[in-house]
Amino acid sequence: MTVLCHKCRSSLGDQSKFCPECGTAVEPSIALGQSPIETGSHRATVEAAIRADRRILIGGLVVVGLGVLTLVIIFGNIFGSGAKQPAPIVKGPDYNEGPTAGAQQARQDKAIAARAAKIVAHQQELQAAEAIERDKANLAAEQQRKDAAAVVYSPEQIAAAFRDNEVSAEQRFAAPFNVSGHVIDLETGFFSGSHMMLSYGVEVQCSFSEEDSKALANFHRGDAINVTGRNARRILGVVTMDCQLR
Repeated sequence: MTVLCHKCRSSLGDQSKFCPECGTAVEPSIALGQSPIETGSHRATVEAAIRADRRILIGGLVVVGLGVLTLVIIFGNIFGSGAKQPAPIVKGPDYNEGPTAGAQQARQDKAIAARAAKIVAHQQELQAAEAIERDKANLAAEQQRKDAAAVVYSPEQIAAAFRDNEVSAEQRFAAPFNVSGHVIDLETGFFSGSHMMLSYGVEVQCSFSEEDSKALANFHRGDAINVTGRNARRILGVVTMDCQLR
């Protein structure tokens, strides 16, 4: 009776314990020409062996795959350690978290400080603008005084201005102005100082302080004189003004 390998179906010797072709253990009870009952048991044994081999193969493949994956991870850590890492994300009150009471108070304080700074800056701007306007007004007034000082009036012009409009003339000749004329009379005042009538044919009188009285002693009728006048007014038809020698 010929005995066959249940795995590769190769012929086996009578005393063989393993198949010389595939190395599978020999089952002596299975032989060529046995009945279907005997071969059915052999077929079950073969299928069980095949399933066992498959499990061994799958297990080996899994082990090999895990080994390869482990090597890839190791080499990746070694050669990829110098790669640029992304910056860590620092979570704060504005990152998927509700703002804390302290953060809200800080925002409110910051907003209040910003509004206060704006108010202060606006006030400073207003003050600067007011200062500029005051400077402009002072410069304009100073320029008017300079312009008035540059103009030299005659007694005839002053008298004519008062005859034309006494109110306007008093406003016009309140600030210092220059007068040039001739002495027609010089006398001492009733209370203090000295008085001098200027020019002929018009009644314009200058009142001098006591400090100028000594200098007036050197003037005579008909002498030319230059004075600075202010506060001109008309009293009983005579234009009087406070004067200072120039």
